[in-house]
Amino acid sequence: MTTPSDEGLLFSVAAPPTPVERLLLLADQYVQHNDMLDRLLRSGPSTAPDAQAGSAQRLAAATCSAIKAVTDERLFRSHDLSDAVLRLEQLAFLSNASANQQLPTARTLTALAPEAAMGCADTLAFEIQHRRGSTPEAPEHPLTSTQQTALWEIGCGNVVASNSLGRQYVHYRDERVLIGTLRALEADGLAERVPKSAPSAYIGGPLQDRVRLTAAGTNALAAAISRPPTPYHPCGRPRRREGSHPNPLTNPPEPHRTMPPLDLAWTTRQSPSQPAGAPDLHFQFGDGTVAATALTTTARSLLEQHGFAPTADGASYRPRDGLDERGLLGAVTAAEAHAYAHGLNALVRLGIPAPADIPARAHLGSAAATGPRTTHSVRRRTL
Repeated sequence: MTTPSDEGLLFSVAAPPTPVERLLLLADQYVQHNDMLDRLLRSGPSTAPDAQAGSAQRLAAATCSAIKAVTDERLFRSHDLSDAVLRLEQLAFLSNASANQQLPTARTLTALAPEAAMGCADTLAFEIQHRRGSTPEAPEHPLTSTQQTALWEIGCGNVVASNSLGRQYVHYRDERVLIGTLRALEADGLAERVPKSAPSAYIGGPLQDRVRLTAAGTNALAAAISRPPTPYHPCGRPRRREGSHPNPLTNPPEPHRTMPPLDLAWTTRQSPSQPAGAPDLHFQFGDGTVAATALTTTARSLLEQHGFAPTADGASYRPRDGLDERGLLGAVTAAEAHAYAHGLNALVRLGIPAPADIPARAHLGSAAATGPRTTHSVRRRTL
């Protein structure tokens, strides 16, 4: 009996995902779930709660299936692998519990789930390679380190895209992802954008485009993190090996860093796409209000979008009337974040005295002393 050729088959059945790929897909499901909750929160509490509950229950079932796929590998239970399975069990519990919660609480319970699932995938990939020595076949188009970092950030749900004023922008959280890298991944079929599915960058802003891994992107990232000699870690930190628990004596935690007083008096955020120079926007707090000035037409248009109106002389802008201190701060924060997303530099002065504003201590003459006294030249430092 002859075996029919592939061309004679009516359809081909795709191979089931590997356990590592299953965990990457699970992270993507959590990203979609969190985006849905953000959109429901934006729409208001009157939206259908059944959609949130059903999605949470499906996530809990998918997480339990992923746990079974991991345990079916029958790997030696190292400390890292045991922690990964325990973390997945926690995700299943939190997902199931969120089905019976109000939207804000439900969103909090699954907020860290995508990165947790990605971390478990990284751990499992390392354990499979370490225990069995198995290495996946070399991909047809190997990933560069920049592409691998971008795919990891996309899998964690840290990358969104937006369009404004005729330009495209990519927003990332941890590792830098450039628009050129995203376009290259899209051209290779490794990433895709889902229009208007991610939360807005600021209150009242438009929805952004979520960047997700395609099936090919999931396979490519799973193969990349499964390769020896070390598993991929996005921030370049070495993986903690089995039994190498951190020692607080040899590796003390970093001390808490405080900002100098001057940093509390003003703040500015330099856009990486613009050279250093005069800021495009300048906000000055004082007398219970905010005065804003803009150097360019784009900056003035942005201020007007956030409710700032020009003064009678046209020299500056003022927020709408009736805002308290919290409302003023919110208006400035939203405008500054919007400006940074558009590549504009903004300077915010909070009206707090800086150390340079503190007067120097007055020189006090010494009282007459009895007997001879030797005087030394003392250098006095003025603040």
